[in-house]
Amino acid sequence: MNDRKNLKIFLVIMGMLFFTFLFNYQVEASTDGFTFDSEYYANMYQDLKDAFGYNDQLLREHYLKFGIREGRTASPVFDVQFYLENNWDLQVAFGKDYQAAYNHFLNYGITEGRITSKIFDVRAYLNLNEDVRIAFGNNYKATYQHFLNYGINEGRATSPAFNIVYYSEYNNDIKNAFNRNYRAIYQHFLNYGITEGRKTSAFLNVPKYLSSYKDLQNAYGKTNYKEAYLHFVKYGCQEGRIGSENGLQYKENNGSIPNIPEEVTIGQKNALKKAKEYLNVMAFSKNGLIEQLKYEGFTDKEANYGVNNCGANWNDQASRKTREYLNVMAFSRKGLIEQLESDAFTSQEAVYGVDSNNINWNNQAGKKAREYLNVMSFSRDGLIEQLEFDGFTRQQAEYGVNVVGF
Repeated sequence: MNDRKNLKIFLVIMGMLFFTFLFNYQVEASTDGFTFDSEYYANMYQDLKDAFGYNDQLLREHYLKFGIREGRTASPVFDVQFYLENNWDLQVAFGKDYQAAYNHFLNYGITEGRITSKIFDVRAYLNLNEDVRIAFGNNYKATYQHFLNYGINEGRATSPAFNIVYYSEYNNDIKNAFNRNYRAIYQHFLNYGITEGRKTSAFLNVPKYLSSYKDLQNAYGKTNYKEAYLHFVKYGCQEGRIGSENGLQYKENNGSIPNIPEEVTIGQKNALKKAKEYLNVMAFSKNGLIEQLKYEGFTDKEANYGVNNCGANWNDQASRKTREYLNVMAFSRKGLIEQLESDAFTSQEAVYGVDSNNINWNNQAGKKAREYLNVMSFSRDGLIEQLEFDGFTRQQAEYGVNVVGF
């Protein structure tokens, strides 16, 4: 009888453990994208890039086994070391336990509106982007997701201390080196720019901020720009301190900030009209359309206004551009993705554009084989090699060659 009772207790305990494990697994699976980006992780740490390249599995394993506990950063929106050091209640609870702080963010912090990164403040992101605020209100988790899915590639303002478009425009070497590769620009700032005293937003010019306040100079010296930047992030903007020569003061007021109105110019209105005209004729990537408008004589500011307000969904544009290309010639999946990327679609947009069209790659290989044979002669093996060179798999290439009668 006791054995049966003990067995029953054992089964109940095991069941509880199983559901606890299942719950934790589901939480991690649904929030992992907020804390980990393999390419971002590799580019932040040269030792990891040297060891693993961009191998997603190896980088993920390193982050989960070692990186979190070492306080490493693998996402633009979450820096576990910054998160722990700038939330005093977590310091009291966890000391220097980065793993515990990481778990806290996944389970609680992601919905609480805490500052989680040197360059991303979820509350400020809502304040500085009115359309996001209207769409999500105080749904902080959805706001993180918006930034990672869209905002990071759109160059949106993420913090009163850091506006990536401003940072790029006011630092020509950054603009020339990275153009609009915003992910690379974020990483440049964290690895180098934060210590160099660069202009980072309309609200903050770090050298000006440091030189304007004697208490900061006494605390950090006259050239410790990193600590001055972090002071503004953690305290200065909330204290109402002026961080730049233009005198702008960041204020949070019931979830919104006063807008700085800017009159829309005739040039901007015309750029918007022209952007819509182009999209009625053919598909464009965001950067491709900006460059097209600039080619037409619009200024960079006018072109960006037109494209940012034309209402285009860039994933849909990539899907449409895919169909346009396939109406003209055959492609392999790899070749078509590369073609879209050459048109300035992001890798994510290019993959979406290709995969959303349900393309039969065997048929494309056959069509491409016919295109080649209409132009020149090939041996069977030579044609297979040519199709493989174009990105078709061996199986697809052999299918294509068989279709044309080899």
